[in-house]
Amino acid sequence: MLSSSIRPVSMLALAVAAAAGAWFASTTRVAEAQVPQPGQPMQMPVPWQQQISNALPIFGEGNWVIVADTSFPLLAKPGIETIRVPDDLAGAVNSMEGIFQMNERLRPSFHLCSELDFVAKQDESVRAYLDKLEEILPAEGVVRISRQKLIDTVIETAEDRRVLVIKTDSMVPYGTVAMRLAPGFWTAEQEATLREAMKAAGAGG
Repeated sequence: MLSSSIRPVSMLALAVAAAAGAWFASTTRVAEAQVPQPGQPMQMPVPWQQQISNALPIFGEGNWVIVADTSFPLLAKPGIETIRVPDDLAGAVNSMEGIFQMNERLRPSFHLCSELDFVAKQDESVRAYLDKLEEILPAEGVVRISRQKLIDTVIETAEDRRVLVIKTDSMVPYGTVAMRLAPGFWTAEQEATLREAMKAAGAGG
């Protein structure tokens, strides 16, 4: 029989282990099928694209979706969720672009690491990846931002908005593509016109 002095320590250890497991499961998930319980029928895994498409209705203005290369850091911020997907960078970016094309509520502005253009001049495989991105992404409006500035922006955004990081296995230096979400039914031009009209009328905002 265990002594009473040992029991609290064992319970504490179990509680700490359970809490750590719950935290890790909530911050880093792998997009894969769940193992069915005995007696339950085997189900096909839901594709990660469908999982994100199903979750998209809760996303809104100012949220970010990041399609990341394998070296993108796991950021320890409560507002940032990371999932790992079985796809390469170009395939994942193409999937996300297709998802947003079918979504009238939201439209993304795309951000690339500014270092990518310089690396592409030195590496043919990176040049090929950048060529694919140019086929997938809009011809205009793609923002270049340094990788560190992108990470800093993501961390700052997570103070009051959620960020989803889609982690791929692609080893493309500076290959991460970030998408900042805005309303799909209200353009930047409309917003600027509204603010000018409000300013002219002496309204605040």
